[in-house]
Amino acid sequence: LYLFLKEGRPIGGVVGSSNFTGGGLERNIETNILINARVELQALSDHFEVIWKGADGLKPEHIDWYENYLERTRIERSKLKKALEDLSPEVGSVTEAYHYLNFKRRVDEVRTAVEHISLEEWPDVPVYLAIDHFWHWVVRVLAKDEGRIARIRANPDYRKETLPPLFQEYAKWDKAGANHTAQRAQRSLRLRKILGRSAIHLLSKDEAKEVFKATNAGAGLARRFNLDEKFVRDNELHRIRTSFNYLLWSSDNIVKRISSLLANDNYRLKHFAFAQVQELIGWVQPEKWPPRNRKADKGLIQLGYTFK
Repeated sequence: LYLFLKEGRPIGGVVGSSNFTGGGLERNIETNILINARVELQALSDHFEVIWKGADGLKPEHIDWYENYLERTRIERSKLKKALEDLSPEVGSVTEAYHYLNFKRRVDEVRTAVEHISLEEWPDVPVYLAIDHFWHWVVRVLAKDEGRIARIRANPDYRKETLPPLFQEYAKWDKAGANHTAQRAQRSLRLRKILGRSAIHLLSKDEAKEVFKATNAGAGLARRFNLDEKFVRDNELHRIRTSFNYLLWSSDNIVKRISSLLANDNYRLKHFAFAQVQELIGWVQPEKWPPRNRKADKGLIQLGYTFK
């Protein structure tokens, strides 16, 4: 409670959550009500006087008691801090997995708008995989047109209206160049072959390296840091098989599967990061799940979608 007086009479009051601290006044998100009605102000003033008269002044024994209290709880607070530190990777992984579900919802909005174009341009390429390369065009090409990007981001109705012609622009651009989109079906078929339900338990080290490099995120890491070699060196082959099998073919919900690959000691794989986990499910099951990596996130954000 804050009261503002003029000539001894209340002229304004604030009631809310802001303590008289730097955080309460400047940094935190707080909720307060400004009061200037005379009757309510007088009631607040009377209430303040009751509290003020009933309060004790701060004395040395109060400080002594508080210091003793802090010492008694120091060990408990240390244990709590350690528990929170241990918990944070688990919490972060579940949060990231929920982000994937929100990501999929936004991608499905795009899919609804462009699916007919994708099937016409690339009838043999799953739509999610065509959209996955669309993000590359959005980030690398469309983003240069800052005026159009600003308009798309500011107006959801305009975005919905302009998505089909944007996708047609992308198709024309892709086919005039390396035509990466058409090649995605072959990559997906290869991954489905070596990571299928009946084949995954026979996965070899060379095939595990191939899987690592097949994701967009993993290809760069393999090229720059040889992480595909470290991946098969630092993870036992049976563990790779078990983790991939769980991620791709378990009956657990997708949030639990993704979060387990990111933070659960029974399934987490060294050098296999969040983008690769969320890409792989899309490459192997492209009719059901869209691949997700940082470029896909950036592409959605460029178009004004929020999902975190």
